[in-house]
Formats: sequence, C-alpha cells, structure tokens
Amino acid sequence: MKLKACLVAGLLLALGVSAVTNAQTNPPPPDPSGGPPGDASGATLPDASGAAPTDPLVAAPDPNMAVVHVIAENVESPRGTIWLALCNTALTVEGCPYKASAPAAAGFVEVLFENIPPGVYAVVGYHDVNGDDEFNRTLGVPREPYALSGPAGEMLAPGFEDAAIEIKPGINDVILRLGRLVG
Repeated sequence: MKLKACLVAGLLLALGVSAVTNAQTNPPPPDPSGGPPGDASGATLPDASGAAPTDPLVAAPDPNMAVVHVIAENVESPRGTIWLALCNTALTVEGCPYKASAPAAAGFVEVLFENIPPGVYAVVGYHDVNGDDEFNRTLGVPREPYALSGPAGEMLAPGFEDAAIEIKPGINDVILRLGRLVG
C-alpha cells in the first residue's frame, strides 16, 4: 500500500495549483428555474477550457474531436476544490496535458473537457477538501480523497496502462469514484 500511496500522491501533488491554475473552470451560472446545474431545466456544466459552459448533450463541435464528461462521485462535502486531469502518455505532470478544477459539491461534480483528440487516456483527480491547494499527505500516504480511471484505483502500484481508457470522437462519459486510502 505504501508504494501505491507514494505513486498516486506524487502524481496528484504534481497536478496542484501551479500546474492547473490557467485551466481552472468557471462555475456554472445559477439556474433561473432553481434546479441544480446540469439538470433537465437547461442549466449547464463547467468546461475544462475555461470557456463559457456548454451543454454536455451537444455533440463535439468538430466531429473528429472528443468531449470527455467526467463525473467525480463520492464527493464528501462542498468544501474545497475538485482537481481533474486527462493523461495521454504517463501519470506525470508532463503526461497530463489537460487539467481542470471545479468547486466541490457534496455528492458529485461534473466537468467537461472539450476538443480532445481521440486516443487512450487515464483520468485522475482528487478532492482538495481543506482548500489549501495541495494534495495533503502524511509520510507519503494520501489524506484527501482521490481516484483514477479503470481498475488503477484498486491496484498496489498503478501505471498509465492500468488507468488507460479509450476516448472516441463524440461524447465520452467517465465516472471517477473518489475515496480515501486512510480515514
């Protein structure tokens, strides 16, 4: 377990504020009907580009590109920020060219990555619960909830291949279930 904790902690720490500040998403606008963002009332979700929110049910503007709709489940509280990244070569800062953040919301948070070239990606994320812009660890053990795509989150020493999923042209839904290694 220590090896997994060190590997994941290093990756997620590297995706902290200094790596993603320019890609931070805008919060969704309030829904005039009073419904939650992204529901059937017509509200929209934040996107990863920092551009105006878009409707996740609309196809990618370029039919050769992908939209990656990431749902981070099991968000413990509305405190802090959810940080997410799409990695296309490795579980490193350099291997994760697409990064985004969104304000935390108890239950789940959704983020769109738009105009992504189709290919094989790993999706990683963590919940910065205390809002200190760091992935907190104690002796290398993660103290904040995190997740990786595919079966990687359950592995002792996950690699890119363990978290890799295929992203195709059009809309791709990815669900990450945040969890803690220790309480």
